[in-house]
Amino acid sequence: MAKTSAVEKNKKRMRMAKRDASKRARLKAALEPGARSVIEHMNSSQLSSFAIFSRIKEFKQGHHILVEGDEADGFYILLSGHLAVGTEGRFIGELSEGDVFGELGLLEGGTREANVTVVSADAEVLFMSTRSFQHLLHTVPAFAWGIWETVAGRRDLIRRP
Repeated sequence: MAKTSAVEKNKKRMRMAKRDASKRARLKAALEPGARSVIEHMNSSQLSSFAIFSRIKEFKQGHHILVEGDEADGFYILLSGHLAVGTEGRFIGELSEGDVFGELGLLEGGTREANVTVVSADAEVLFMSTRSFQHLLHTVPAFAWGIWETVAGRRDLIRRP
């Protein structure tokens, strides 16, 4: 009985996390023209698929979620907290709630192209494995479109001197 209760609690937490992330993404897009989240235009069925293939991870301030040059292990959506992004020792940007990261390494060679570090007291992310990411990329058109738009915008930012 305790296992069932824990499973149900986790399912409820995942549903709430995906709903909250979707709301934050839509709010961010409304407040910041040009800002777009991969999940912004996904319908509830697509978001459910995303949540099924994901799990929540928590990190503390100063933790490096991604390390430049490491093997890419998955895809992330920031649910809460604030992250700094840097490459080759220089700061290149910030990530806030609803932002995604980790897609470049999965699509372009298998290694991380930047460091992503928690700068808030803590951070919570929705993590999706490489295999699940590839599956969703091929089966959910709205997700795939959002990923390719994100990648196009980040290529220049990371490679800019």
